[in-house]
Amino acid sequence: MVGAGNAALTAALSASESNAQVLILEKASRSDRGGNTAISSGMMRHSHGGKADIIKLVDETPQCGWDGISIPPYFAGRFYDDIMSSSKGRADPVLARVLSEKSYETVRWMKEELGTKFVLNDALATVINGVLKFEGPEALKIKGGGIHMSNGLFEKCEVRHNVSIMYGCAVQGLLVESGKVNGVSISRNGRKEKIRAGSVILGSGGFESSKELRERFLGSRWGMAKVRGTSNNTGETMLAAIDAGAMMYGDMAGCHATQIDARAPNYGNPGLGDSTQRYSWPYCILVNKDGMRFADEGKDFINVSYAKLARDILMQRDAVAYQLFDGKTSGLLRDEYGSVTGITVQALDEFNGKIDVDTCQLMKTVKSFNKGAGRLGKFNSEIRDGCRTEGVEPPKSNWAQAIDTSPFTAYPVSCGITYTYGGLRIDDKAHVLRKDGTWVEGLYATGEITGGFFYGDAYPRGTGLMRGAVFGRIAGAEASASFK
Repeated sequence: MVGAGNAALTAALSASESNAQVLILEKASRSDRGGNTAISSGMMRHSHGGKADIIKLVDETPQCGWDGISIPPYFAGRFYDDIMSSSKGRADPVLARVLSEKSYETVRWMKEELGTKFVLNDALATVINGVLKFEGPEALKIKGGGIHMSNGLFEKCEVRHNVSIMYGCAVQGLLVESGKVNGVSISRNGRKEKIRAGSVILGSGGFESSKELRERFLGSRWGMAKVRGTSNNTGETMLAAIDAGAMMYGDMAGCHATQIDARAPNYGNPGLGDSTQRYSWPYCILVNKDGMRFADEGKDFINVSYAKLARDILMQRDAVAYQLFDGKTSGLLRDEYGSVTGITVQALDEFNGKIDVDTCQLMKTVKSFNKGAGRLGKFNSEIRDGCRTEGVEPPKSNWAQAIDTSPFTAYPVSCGITYTYGGLRIDDKAHVLRKDGTWVEGLYATGEITGGFFYGDAYPRGTGLMRGAVFGRIAGAEASASFK
């Protein structure tokens, strides 16, 4: 087993259920283990039949009681449709079908067999007529977030007598004999070793942490992006699999990205989690260093528009922009804004020298925006309110209030890449495939190293962890069965 995030650990634990001897090779040290999972929010999108199915997954009864909660069903068919529509029909339909149809049974398995704890996702709930209504696709998240999920999976591995973990192991290549993968070559403590195995599962993440591969596949500007997750996902195992005959697959130029604090470190860590994200942009205007707006901040809800706006910011000078709020919207900022201090002034001209923006042009931009803002529709943060600009370019389609009430606060933001979309081609059994559709015998893959699921700017929020768990469970079971 190569890797030690959610995808890899679920694969290891799945294989261990068949009493297979499992060795996990983790590139990171023990203190830096867990991959992107340890840094994630722990949100997992899955199908279900409504509140009754959710109750089976949650140990704690909510304070308002279950009678005061509404959770609409989110059937597998709709999950499948969301994957296909978000990718504009480009997602692999076989993989999308497996993910959507096996998602609920996988979270049940995680709860009952792996001890994973789920809680209601209160951040996405709305009180309507005294009832707490949750969105169907994302009603749950991991209790304590991704770091608790990661620690729980490691603890489960450590008590299984047939699972071992080696840290500081960088995979250099795959061992192939007579067309079958039967091990890996690694570098550990400066020494090269060969490790033989009946099957090899790759769960080692994408290539987002390699500046060279980002520029090669995503484009030269992506060399300027910050990495929200681990620094260890540098793509060498993907390249090793391709060298062994695996097919490159999916949106190699695509990735999951969002706005993060421009002052964040170049790589994420479990201590930061997702606290660097800046998700309240619908209620601000975005300006670049030249003091100009460059995008429609209110085109849609954040779960639809975040990836495109992150790319737009990447195209600005120095790949930096500023979210500018006024006093009317200060109460709408999400909790993560409390992790840093914004730059606050009482008058716009006081930003001069405090933020790296052409202040004269900024004041002209705000004046022009204010002239056309709020003429149509009434502001309502809970819906696409149609409160839009008129005669302003670029337009703001929703939540367009004038920036005219002090204090004014600016937050510098940049593009943070979470993981890449392209990778290896797998089938419904998590077999890694060649270009001709045949299996690279002995080789399996799961999680972010696989392609064919996500494309372009849209992404069904919460699907990444779910994809890793569904195909991790499949890969572990298939790999252990293949050499019995």
